[in-house]
Amino acid sequence: MNYSIFSAVYAKLQTVTQLQDVKPFATYNFSGFPAACVEGSQHDNDFQTTNENLRIWQYDIYVHQEISVVGREVGVQLLLKAIDGIVTAFDSDFMLGGQVNIMHAVPGAWGYYTAGTASVIYAKIVVRCEEVKQVDYFGFAPRQLSGLTCWLKSDTGLVLRNNTYVQKWLDQSDAGNHFRQANNNYQPALTLNQLAGLPVVRFDGVNDFLIEQGVLQDLFVDTAMTIFIVFRALTISSPVSPSYNCNQVFSNALHDLAMILDNTPRIRSFADNASTNNHNIALNTWYVYEMRLGGGNIYASLNGNAEISQVCANISGGFEWNIYATPMFLGSGYPGSLPYANVDIGEFICYNRSLSPTEISQIKNYLNGRYAIY
Repeated sequence: MNYSIFSAVYAKLQTVTQLQDVKPFATYNFSGFPAACVEGSQHDNDFQTTNENLRIWQYDIYVHQEISVVGREVGVQLLLKAIDGIVTAFDSDFMLGGQVNIMHAVPGAWGYYTAGTASVIYAKIVVRCEEVKQVDYFGFAPRQLSGLTCWLKSDTGLVLRNNTYVQKWLDQSDAGNHFRQANNNYQPALTLNQLAGLPVVRFDGVNDFLIEQGVLQDLFVDTAMTIFIVFRALTISSPVSPSYNCNQVFSNALHDLAMILDNTPRIRSFADNASTNNHNIALNTWYVYEMRLGGGNIYASLNGNAEISQVCANISGGFEWNIYATPMFLGSGYPGSLPYANVDIGEFICYNRSLSPTEISQIKNYLNGRYAIY
């Protein structure tokens, strides 16, 4: 049993106001009801796969309510309220204070027992904690480079509705720049077995998008940034005038930052009223795309090819790039509106500085080693 995670589960349980007593292990010696105890039930002995490096820890919470005094009907209602309080407490902190990658609390079976002269009903809640150790390709992982501000992986850190629709995409960089979509009608879908046997996040090109929970300033500084994205375009709608009103894979206010697809089909990086030359692409084909801002230029590269560049007028003229106090959007234009993009995304990595050629090669080797795209 991982006692660090166990302690976090126990501490969270102690915050539930509906409980009169909480014990760290199985017991029947409670000072009041409703009461709860938690114990480790099982865990995997090793990480499950080489891609995920995922370990599952499971903890069982038992919620008890005596019914000898209050009666069965009242006891059931008290137990239900306690269960609701516990699930709500854990749902509000699905990373368990940073102890795990993601955690689920699921109510289970009910039961009945007698303890002396007391009659007690109880319910089981299973807390499933997923702990990830990031895989290294070629002895490297993205967080080994400084300035990592967002790292989204479609096989890790997804909070789903109905096991399919993405409500939250949790940042793996430790910076806490998660992406979210509270409206059920606009949530992209997790689609299984699409890229090297792994799932991807699919945006439908109609109204799906995710919003950064903070602002763009959390991701980049005013003069430099580097983005990597693993994606494929499924369909591309006709371009709209002006040229930046095409399908936007990611975007920010006033088109100061965007990755744009048009129906040639091709890609452009757009930043600070400047865009790179076009990269031609094919539909239904996976790519690793790099977009970088530094030294007054915007750079872009597709797969392992050399960067192309374009001067950014404001930066080269001595001004800063306008980083707005607005969020980044995935799957749509700003602010979560047309033009939407019909794309699959496998991974999204952001740095708040312009990476060196050696560092860029490290990231590309990591991504191509993981997905075997080119």
